[in-house]
Amino acid sequence: MGSPAAGPIRTVKPGRAFFRTSQRKGLRCADQPRQAPLPRPGGRLVLVFTVFPLVYSLYIRRLNVETKMQVKQDKVPVIDANGKQVISANGQPETRIQVTRQNVTTYKYNGFGNYVRLFHDFNVTAAIGSPSSS
Repeated sequence: MGSPAAGPIRTVKPGRAFFRTSQRKGLRCADQPRQAPLPRPGGRLVLVFTVFPLVYSLYIRRLNVETKMQVKQDKVPVIDANGKQVISANGQPETRIQVTRQNVTTYKYNGFGNYVRLFHDFNVTAAIGSPSSS
């Protein structure tokens, strides 16, 4: 009495192409925009909290990072409440020392020097235990 059911019949509007996608079963219109190539929200969280720190740590471990405090002292004139320079009793302008502090961080490529320094450090080898002590 008829052929077996092959699924719902879909009509195609003239001028629109339909094709099957591998991600979803069914038809998708060729005019519809594709989704962004970024992963879903869960995948974005994995990228932000695991992949990025892993890649950054692989980068930073080959650098020698030094942070130093740079101190600069300058003589500046003393200014009164009217905005004029204060003159001392001997006729010279009064000055005071102004101190400026700034942290300066330098990054130098070190290669595997950090690992060499690590395994030659007495505290590290004492904590791990020397290979000959077994």
